[in-house]
Amino acid sequence: MKLFDLDKLINTLTGYIETRIELLKIDVREGLSFVITKLVFVGILSLFGFFIVLFVFLGLAAILNKELESHFWGYLIVAAFFGLVLFIALLLKGKIADRIREEISEAEDELEELEEEQNS
Repeated sequence: MKLFDLDKLINTLTGYIETRIELLKIDVREGLSFVITKLVFVGILSLFGFFIVLFVFLGLAAILNKELESHFWGYLIVAAFFGLVLFIALLLKGKIADRIREEISEAEDELEELEEEQNS
């Protein structure tokens, strides 16, 4: 009988490493599933929000057409409004990009805190 059975030690260590790898795979799958679910949900909400905004502004354009007794001025006014919004967004793109980066950084920090809480 040996003092240290090297084969048993290697088998135990190999089993431990394989188990840790499987646990890591499960954690990654759960995290990925969570992210994909959130992205799909946000995508669906964004799509519905887009249609709501679209139809509200089409309705506004129709009201403007009726008030201006025109078939096209309402649509042109609404299009000009969106053009102005686009122009302002292009002027402020640096600030908007910085704000988005800050939000992403904050979200990453929150995710790290959640992971630390789960690991504790």
